[in-house]
Amino acid sequence: MRQVERTHKRLGNLVAFALTASVARKCMMVVAPAGTGKTVASKIVMGLLPQSKVFDSVTRSSMAAIKELFQDYSGLLVVDDMGKVDTLYSRIATATTFAELCYSGFIEKHTISSHVSISGFIGSAWLGIQPIILGQVIASGEWEAVIMDKTIRYYHLYRPLAPNRTLPSVYIGEPLALDDVGKVKTGGEGWEELAEMMTCQWSDARLMEHLTDLVRAVAAWDGRPEVERQDWVLLAELLRPCSIEAEVVTKLSFEADRLLNSNLLAMLVEIASWEHLTVARIARDYKLNDQAIFQALRRMPDYFLIEAIGPKTIGWTPKVVKILEKAGVPRRAPQKAVEPNLSGQSGG
Repeated sequence: MRQVERTHKRLGNLVAFALTASVARKCMMVVAPAGTGKTVASKIVMGLLPQSKVFDSVTRSSMAAIKELFQDYSGLLVVDDMGKVDTLYSRIATATTFAELCYSGFIEKHTISSHVSISGFIGSAWLGIQPIILGQVIASGEWEAVIMDKTIRYYHLYRPLAPNRTLPSVYIGEPLALDDVGKVKTGGEGWEELAEMMTCQWSDARLMEHLTDLVRAVAAWDGRPEVERQDWVLLAELLRPCSIEAEVVTKLSFEADRLLNSNLLAMLVEIASWEHLTVARIARDYKLNDQAIFQALRRMPDYFLIEAIGPKTIGWTPKVVKILEKAGVPRRAPQKAVEPNLSGQSGG
């Protein structure tokens, strides 16, 4: 999205991903810390998809009063910040409801207190979520049962170099409807690369469904009824940030116990964002003092270097470079170039 990049550098890929996922009728979770441009990106996307609707939260029970909004709906549903949802139950319920609605196209819930019957839904959803909230959702049973396989997690790794809340002027035209793009065959070079990258997010069955829908959506935005090789290449570029999940999410047992390494994710954002990263910059972004930063880094020796030669310095290992390269972030390594103040005072 060169039009977006002209005024909002580092948001173009996120906007292009979201537009693709919207046409593919997916529920996307846009994962990033506060202050990385999620809200601006969601407003850009909503401006390009005029049927969009914004919510703070939606559970299946609450749908009873507004079910007409979702009946035969084909637009984008947006929860800009899952952190604003008041309870953990409501956060999980909102994610579960939107994931199931986008995947199945219907909701049927009948209890003593409420009756909800929605059908014909062919829309999509954007859930903006900070890592601390994602960690809570990942730890739930609903993640394993519903949310994981029926959503796409996009890890936005960049802080804005020059924040700009003015929305850009963007025109992209109308895409074809997803149903107007022919079916695609799986297998082959383009497919294998994507399948290997996205297996960290979905089961094999969902992998096939999601990737074929997404590549057809790429062709739809280009106004073509048939998928071509270039569509697989572009989709691979758009989805590269999703590969971060393989590194930051750990599963401890067969059916549950997933953990998000939010410290690693936070540092990946910092390394991707700042060409000359300093402890003072990290302290400013996360409101930590130097000692807290070094304590967190020492718990991740496979990823970060702590050297006690003269002033203490930090750096990252080649493993971090490989993670970021896979996610589409070119970065030199390892860096060893900071001199923190270890007095306990904040570097920011």
